[in-house]
Amino acid sequence: MTYGRHSGDDDEYPEYVPGQYGQRGGYSPDPAHGYQAAQPQPPAQPQPPRGGTPFGQHTADPYAPLPQQQPPYDSTPYPQPEYDPVSAPPPYSPAPEPARPRRRTQKGWLGALAGVLAVLLLIGFGVGAYFLIDEAPAGAPGAQGSGSAAPAPPAGAPPGTTAAGKKDISSQATDAAPLTEAELFPAATLTIDTRQYAVQKTQSLTDCRLATTSDLGPAYQKLGCTQVVRATVVSQKKDYIATIGVFNFKDATSATTAKNETKTLLGSGKGSIAGWSTGGSTAIIEASETYLSWLPVGHYLAYCVVARADGKKPDPADPAVQQLLIDTVETYFRGQIKKREA
Repeated sequence: MTYGRHSGDDDEYPEYVPGQYGQRGGYSPDPAHGYQAAQPQPPAQPQPPRGGTPFGQHTADPYAPLPQQQPPYDSTPYPQPEYDPVSAPPPYSPAPEPARPRRRTQKGWLGALAGVLAVLLLIGFGVGAYFLIDEAPAGAPGAQGSGSAAPAPPAGAPPGTTAAGKKDISSQATDAAPLTEAELFPAATLTIDTRQYAVQKTQSLTDCRLATTSDLGPAYQKLGCTQVVRATVVSQKKDYIATIGVFNFKDATSATTAKNETKTLLGSGKGSIAGWSTGGSTAIIEASETYLSWLPVGHYLAYCVVARADGKKPDPADPAVQQLLIDTVETYFRGQIKKREA
């Protein structure tokens, strides 16, 4: 197989004979005798340019520069113009702009007003806190003195009398008389506003453990609880059963500590204040779930254990339950105990 053509192939590369068209130093073909070298030609004589000077003759250089002629030097000085001296103008200084009056924006006024209100609120809270602390019973946690001696009781007042002429109920040392059933439950019906609670039975105990469960009884005993007076009542609609009563501690500090111990043991399921069944429909208070509320007043601790008459779990958010607790503990017992100050 053919990969390409070699030099000498006549059909691909025809021979080129130079010099046929009068080329110098070339070859003139002679068909009869083959190739013959061309005869050398005599050298051409140079010809002068048309209209010029024959070669070998010198002429002036047509391109030589013409001589320059300098004008005569005049030493007279050139007259200088005269100028009048002119002072430079003062530098420019723009006139100051008049001061614009400050304008308070609405946002600025609102911020200032908010700051004033915040200060007033802080002052109000401080004064309120002072009066709240100042009204705390003597010996109770959180009660603080003003740094001066406590006001003296009126002249001729018996021991344990406050400056206001009232009996001090913050300790058994000044309020030694025990509570009685007749003192706390003088009638067969407790009436608070238009609401009534029928008293089923009353009881006074010197062993506080009998009115408590589990670990709460021993805790009360260590705090100096000497007495409990209680009763079981039925609401006016007979839909709630409640055991209400008052524990008697040695002082206000012990009563407050008993309040905290009750909360701790009740929350951990290790003790509570017990309901008291007096028979009949009141037996439900020892057999069903109950709800408890308690409040220290002086060296006493008032309480209320409430149960539903149908045995269902009481709802503390129920307005009827809340009203029963407020009526018995905060209103009735507080009022009965405060009578001891008279």
